[in-house]
Amino acid sequence: MLDYVLTFTNTGNDDAVNYTIRDILPINVTLDEANIDIPAGTTYTYNPATREVDFFIPDTFVEEGDTPAQIRMRVRVAENCFDFIDACTDLIQNLAYSTYEGRINDNRITDQS
Repeated sequence: MLDYVLTFTNTGNDDAVNYTIRDILPINVTLDEANIDIPAGTTYTYNPATREVDFFIPDTFVEEGDTPAQIRMRVRVAENCFDFIDACTDLIQNLAYSTYEGRINDNRITDQS
């Protein structure tokens, strides 16, 4: 088991709106949905086929000057070579991407390539 902690905070000079985090889980892990701790009002969707977890964060957590908030989720790591989707790798690298708009500057900002 591994616990991933996604910490987010608004460090800008405009409140964020429509904030989402898209997390792409590593290929050799599965999400343990019974062990997800998210801020109040946050929702998520999980697609096991693509290993993507999308978190939808309420605007109240990403206002200018807010303290950092966290999402904690537990994943199960494949226990033996037969369980590995890609047996050629032992790399467990988690990638997460943020997308949001500003309340004043309504341009869509994302760190996805």
